[in-house]
Amino acid sequence: MQKKTEDTRMLKTKAIDSFFVLAIRRILMQAVQTASSILLARLLFPDVFGLYALVLFFQGIFLLLTDIGLYMSIIQDKKEPTLLELRGIFTVHVSLGIISSIIFWFLVPVLFYLFNHPLDKAHLFVVQMSSLALIFYNLKLVPQALLERAINFKRIAIAEVSEILVFNIGTIYLAFNGFGVASFIWGLILSKFTTVITLFILRPWQIGFSLTLTHLKRFLSFGIPFQASAVYGTMSGAVAPVVVGGMLGVNALGLVNWAGGVAGLPRVISEIISRILLPLGARSQNDPEILKKTIERTMHLSSVISFPLIALVFVLAKPITYIVFTDKWLPGLGTLYIFCIYGVFAILQDILVHALWAVGYSKTVRDITLLSVVLQWTFSFVLVSKLGLIGFSIAWLLTGVNCVLLYLALRKKVKINVISDLLKTLALSVLTGLAVFSVTLFFPVTSIWYLMGIGSAGLSVYALSFFYFRKKVWVQDVQLVRELVVHRILRKKLGTKFN
Repeated sequence: MQKKTEDTRMLKTKAIDSFFVLAIRRILMQAVQTASSILLARLLFPDVFGLYALVLFFQGIFLLLTDIGLYMSIIQDKKEPTLLELRGIFTVHVSLGIISSIIFWFLVPVLFYLFNHPLDKAHLFVVQMSSLALIFYNLKLVPQALLERAINFKRIAIAEVSEILVFNIGTIYLAFNGFGVASFIWGLILSKFTTVITLFILRPWQIGFSLTLTHLKRFLSFGIPFQASAVYGTMSGAVAPVVVGGMLGVNALGLVNWAGGVAGLPRVISEIISRILLPLGARSQNDPEILKKTIERTMHLSSVISFPLIALVFVLAKPITYIVFTDKWLPGLGTLYIFCIYGVFAILQDILVHALWAVGYSKTVRDITLLSVVLQWTFSFVLVSKLGLIGFSIAWLLTGVNCVLLYLALRKKVKINVISDLLKTLALSVLTGLAVFSVTLFFPVTSIWYLMGIGSAGLSVYALSFFYFRKKVWVQDVQLVRELVVHRILRKKLGTKFN
């Protein structure tokens, strides 16, 4: 009993530390990414973003050949991996990384020709050079998985912040000097190389090569279904370049990627929480009550923080687009509206999937993901052909119903109760959005300062309404925040553990 209590305290300590670290990391990364996106959106045109989106799409396909779920298996497995097992996984990653890099290099001209975007000699070479990123990506997987398994996100955050800084600084510098799409490619290569070096310094291990099937077998039972989900996810991601890029062109593809990026901003905290949920839930598999509370609190905190932000981005989407990104992005405004609504489902999907992975249900996630892909492709072809650009975002919204299937699947393992809480939070968020929208009808947003001011006022309205209508929950949330802060201060100043 004492050991169980100590283990629970240790997990709690790591979870709290990880949340603070990832929150700071996300704030830094989002600040850099947002500033960079705004600057690059002013320097470059949508077709450049669309071309780079194609590069990332093709690379995403090749990355599917290099993992087979072994990275995630290291994190999820109940047993600590041995050195020989790690070397076996490393050997597979490196070998497949080199093979996929070579294949990608020679297939680049064919791939872009098939997508009606043949490359000239200068662009062809630089896109082929991006194949180096495939090798660098695979070199980092073992040390990163070991850090994530240990819930040591502090060191992971250092590597990720380094990567985003190198990418954005390099890309902006090159864009200023007229490199166009090559700015993104060289920034990508340099940033991935930086990440490899950083992770091997932060999590050294006895690198070696070994390839014995017995050392990989127990990881594959979870890893293969997980990787199948990743394959299906990539098939879903292929809808944009294939349907939008193929039917409407790279300019429309650039607008879709922009709209998805802006609509995704309110979900940053939710992504942090769900990322911690996987290793934390995996370590709590043997204690159903702790696992249940962990998932419920994850969903609650994610919705309380993200839902009102989604509502504000929705009602302020037009002034955000015009003032921040300039009017050349206004054709993507309708898509942005729909993606904001889809964001509610995306938050729930992310948490439910991570919870199912934590309890080992990779096959369930695989099957539901496959259904989503079939629906996504079907809806997209029909709706884009009839409605144009906005049809793509509507197709994504329709596939959000898989939340129901994910929830029912998780309930078979963990009896969570979150629906009432989510609906109440959603209702308060919608009311907040309506209040802000009403103000803008009489006082239109014309400057960045007014935009920031009315956004802040909207959050204040949400906080007050939450306190008035859900006072008991408000008190619990404030106590949780106070506990997190006190826990952090005590550990830092006194070197003690908070009970």
